[in-house]
Amino acid sequence: GHHFVIDGRLVAVFGGCGSVFSLDTALRTISRVDLTVHTGYNYDAYQFQRRDTIFSFGGYGFWTENNLLTYFSELRKEWNVYSVGSFPPYNPDFENDVTYKFAFYDESKDELYVLRQNVFYQFSFAIGRWKRLGVLSLEDTFPEKGTFGITNLHKLNDSTVIMMGGLKAYYIIPRHNIIYDVT
Repeated sequence: GHHFVIDGRLVAVFGGCGSVFSLDTALRTISRVDLTVHTGYNYDAYQFQRRDTIFSFGGYGFWTENNLLTYFSELRKEWNVYSVGSFPPYNPDFENDVTYKFAFYDESKDELYVLRQNVFYQFSFAIGRWKRLGVLSLEDTFPEKGTFGITNLHKLNDSTVIMMGGLKAYYIIPRHNIIYDVT
């Protein structure tokens, strides 16, 4: 799971089950704060904090990779849909090509960046709209596709992701639509 500090308290969130817990380290107590009933749709979801709210994007469950941006409502004690991606959910089990995915929230721009089925997308919280940024063309960007073998995608900071595999490494800066070979 992931933990966040919300209004001075420690909150833990777990993908797959949707459960949200409040942790009190002084009293050594854990209490469940959500009333989630519908679970199992967000394994490996990207969870992040925006201001004082916990958000979750995507995740796998019920044989599909969803395109939902949800948030946890402290008032309702439930996860609610904030936005639906401008791209369809898909079933990664039936994909013929290898596809890579990641998501991260750029706090300075108040935007969510997503890579799904090798296409970059951006969600702007300011205007509440998704935008397609472009295709990650492995054939053009990585001519050694057969030997590159991407094994890791990691968020480095609020604007940069590093993609690694084999003997190569690349910085990806989605907000500027740039990929640098940093091998």
